Amino acid sequence: MPGYCLIGENTRMASLERTAIHMIRAPIITHLACRLEAMGAPVASLLGRAGISAELLAFPDTLIPLANTFKLLELACSSLGTEHLGIDLGLGSSLVDFGDYGKSLAGSLTVGAYMHAGTRHYRCLNSGERLWLSRAGDGDIRINMTSHEKHSLGAHQSHLCTLIVSILTIRQAAGPDWCPSKLGLAYTPREPVPATELLARTHIEYGTQYSYITVPSSLLQRVFPQASRSQYVQIPGPGDPMPTDILEIVTNQVETLYTNRGTPHIDSVAESLSMSRRTLQREIARRGTTYVDIVHHSRMRQACEDLDGSDKTITEIAFELGYTDASNFTRAFRREIGISPSAFRRQALSA
Repeated sequence: MPGYCLIGENTRMASLERTAIHMIRAPIITHLACRLEAMGAPVASLLGRAGISAELLAFPDTLIPLANTFKLLELACSSLGTEHLGIDLGLGSSLVDFGDYGKSLAGSLTVGAYMHAGTRHYRCLNSGERLWLSRAGDGDIRINMTSHEKHSLGAHQSHLCTLIVSILTIRQAAGPDWCPSKLGLAYTPREPVPATELLARTHIEYGTQYSYITVPSSLLQRVFPQASRSQYVQIPGPGDPMPTDILEIVTNQVETLYTNRGTPHIDSVAESLSMSRRTLQREIARRGTTYVDIVHHSRMRQACEDLDGSDKTITEIAFELGYTDASNFTRAFRREIGISPSAFRRQALSA
């Protein structure tokens, strides 16, 4: 299949194992919470028991530990009395529920383009799961999915939801009666997947090495009905890849959780990552830095952006970054950047 990335699971899993903490973007959790609430689940209680602060979901760029997400889905399964919650979550979802990543996929011209972009850019949403394409023995193409906890009940729901959304999307081009010939599920439930019209003619296999659906090669060039309109619509990009290193993750949380109350305390960042303060400090120290240094560099980065791209006064920038007065900010900026904030702004304006 020229032009398509067909990568084996060993390569993908090696990438997963190099990731220090597996994270997922907060808007995905917000969407799941809305769906679960509509289904009658006690969402506030489930979030708390899963270790996910509802306050974090107010910050769209916040990262949530994937293990907590799986825990939320497991608790929701117990609350709603099902092992296959992911089917209902998928049926109630669409690509637009996945932010810029989903919106960019919705602008795909063909089924093949959708599959290629979806698997290639999935890391924009989730650093602990992988999607990839491979050839099936009968010449069909598989959309494969795996997680670092691929045999857990929570991962099973995530796999089901993602694959169901993929089936619904491909149906838009393949026709309302299309369903995959095969569905493989890494998890082995106590009860089989319930019979649904979406999987009416699908052979379901349990306990597979990874989860997957098969797509006929003949569908790859099938054009989506909305493709003719997409050329006139500004389609957002899929987003930035998820940070994977602990320093990148902590920096993201520091910059995301910053409010008018100032820089988040290290305890707040540690809690957002389901870590103790000591564990977080130890992980940061292993990289040769401190939380104070991360906060300082984040402040300086934001200061440079504000000086270059806004008309805020230096005093306003200083207070917004948590400095007690403009002179303290100016001294810190000069030590880090080498020139004063005023000189930096003049250089930026003249560039």
